[in-house]
Amino acid sequence: MQVINKNNEFKLVNIYSQTIKLNDSFAGLIYAIDITEEIKKENLLEILKNINQIIIKLSSKDEIYKNVMESFYNQKTFDFVCIATKNENFTKMELKYCKGDYKKEFLEYLAEIFETDPKYSDKCMATQYILKNQIMIINDINSVNFPNKKLLKQLIDNNFHSALFIPIYKNGKIDAGIGLCVKYKNYFNKVCLSIFKEIKEDIEYAIKKIEDYTLLDLLKEAIDKNLFMDTYYRRKCKYFICE
Repeated sequence: MQVINKNNEFKLVNIYSQTIKLNDSFAGLIYAIDITEEIKKENLLEILKNINQIIIKLSSKDEIYKNVMESFYNQKTFDFVCIATKNENFTKMELKYCKGDYKKEFLEYLAEIFETDPKYSDKCMATQYILKNQIMIINDINSVNFPNKKLLKQLIDNNFHSALFIPIYKNGKIDAGIGLCVKYKNYFNKVCLSIFKEIKEDIEYAIKKIEDYTLLDLLKEAIDKNLFMDTYYRRKCKYFICE
């Protein structure tokens, strides 16, 4: 059973009831057991499993990012999921794959300020964590000293109270970022963080592997081309004087 407590925290509970004897009469006893953290862990492990399957099956970076976003969103755990990618020639992060319950103005403003340039650190907190290559966790939007009050207002207007950001690095540089928002407070804990770290490592490994394989294919193609030209040149020299 899903419940929201007075602190606007999301909880999952199992409800049990039984009849007891009290003061020579019968009464009903009802009690609840909080299973929230157990279910959160199960959901995240399922996402991790799906992501690992994605990594095994797909060989395109864009396809991996798109399917990772779908995997997060389809679990119906997060109210907003967005993956931004970075072009090597620019500092701006492009919001590429996004889904969720949000207002159009929120995404437009996020696209405007989402940069990897250090001078944008006072406009977007995620930029600070990109530069440090660390996972950002906010469990109560209102309790954080946001440097950008307009972004804070946008988050509140969209009823987002918890947020998480995962920077994805490749060869020591930012390649993408995964943003998650939830409408409840205190959603992310230490167990969540450890699984998110594993998700980050697995995606980074896959992106690096794709690049390595691409380079190997290009190298193989270049070698094959050189061998072909060398063979062609040798055969030609049988009939013409070659210098």
